[in-house]
Amino acid sequence: MSEEPPAQTPLPSVPSPSEIRKAVRAARLVEVLSALERLSPMSRAEAFLQLGSRERGKVLKAASPELAASLLADCDSATLADLLAAFRLRDLAPALKLIAPDDLADLVLRLPAAKAAEVLEQLEAGAREEVQKLMTFDPDSAGGMMTPRYLSVPDVLTAGKALELVRESAPGVSSSYIYLVDSGGRLAGVVPLRGLVLASPRDPVRDFGLRHVERLRTSAPTSDVLSAFERRPLLSLPVVDDKDRLVGIVTADDAVAVRQRAEENVIR
Repeated sequence: MSEEPPAQTPLPSVPSPSEIRKAVRAARLVEVLSALERLSPMSRAEAFLQLGSRERGKVLKAASPELAASLLADCDSATLADLLAAFRLRDLAPALKLIAPDDLADLVLRLPAAKAAEVLEQLEAGAREEVQKLMTFDPDSAGGMMTPRYLSVPDVLTAGKALELVRESAPGVSSSYIYLVDSGGRLAGVVPLRGLVLASPRDPVRDFGLRHVERLRTSAPTSDVLSAFERRPLLSLPVVDDKDRLVGIVTADDAVAVRQRAEENVIR
């Protein structure tokens, strides 16, 4: 009578990169995917990058679009090029479309020109335009860090009209701040979303909005961006061009991610 093979030990709630690697080699992909989703973005990226080329391909093929998007966004240049060469881009399109515009612009900038063009072709026209615009900025600047997806309303509206506009014009965009812009698109103030909801519908937004708003220039280096978030515990900061027109925002999460990547590079 043959002996039964020993039972496999389940992955711990926070597995190490070596434990994930062993599980992939044992074809325990369902466990691996579940474990990767539980990890923090930094730990997830570390575990994924420590896999071999074929193992990374297996994980990416089995991953949900949401998990695949996270894994691709955090890849180094060499790993990214390797993965994109191993897959048909149309198979990765659902994941690519879920990557934030600023992260996707950074990703595309690290690819050879031909492959970058192929990636951009997988995007819808609006998203492609957003990414191409972000690619014109230095990656190590506020312009390169910002997302063009934010909430803004004309500063001449009442609270009621502004709230209607926010609800109708920004599907999928969430923010704690509503930025006010003048007729030229220049940053004129900011209103916390809670303040807009609680205001009387007839109150003009310019009457209760904050007029003096700390802002970042698109050319501001990342060191200035990080310093701005250290000075004030804000969820996001607006980014303006040389004519003070609002063009995007940098979120506190973006700033944290940049700092973490810088710290990882120092450790390496």
